[in-house]
Amino acid sequence: MRTPRMNTRRWMLVVAIVGLVLAAGIQVERLFRLRSEYLAKRSHFAEKELLAEKAKTAALRGVVSGTYESEEALKYAKTFELLARRYGRLRAKYERASWHPWIAVVPDYPRGLDPSIDPGTTEGP
Repeated sequence: MRTPRMNTRRWMLVVAIVGLVLAAGIQVERLFRLRSEYLAKRSHFAEKELLAEKAKTAALRGVVSGTYESEEALKYAKTFELLARRYGRLRAKYERASWHPWIAVVPDYPRGLDPSIDPGTTEGP
């Protein structure tokens, strides 16, 4: 049986198919790497959220037991509550991003510049 002649059209088709396979492989590797990074960030913020919740509970427990001055401890409890909410939002953001790594993720705001918390007050969203 005679093999088909490899003319210019067929070579162009072979090169295009090889290019698509290579590009798909690179993209898949990139998505796996992004998923891994997002999962690491999710666990980091989940840990921070848990620590902020524990600190809030400790501050409120100090108010009840009379260890701390109530006004100052309530201020700390409110601050830790806002931090826990912020870390919870970041945890949820990276959890969603780990399931959909092809969608762009908005960069995080530095703690003092988070628009959901007015730095001049202790009130959040």
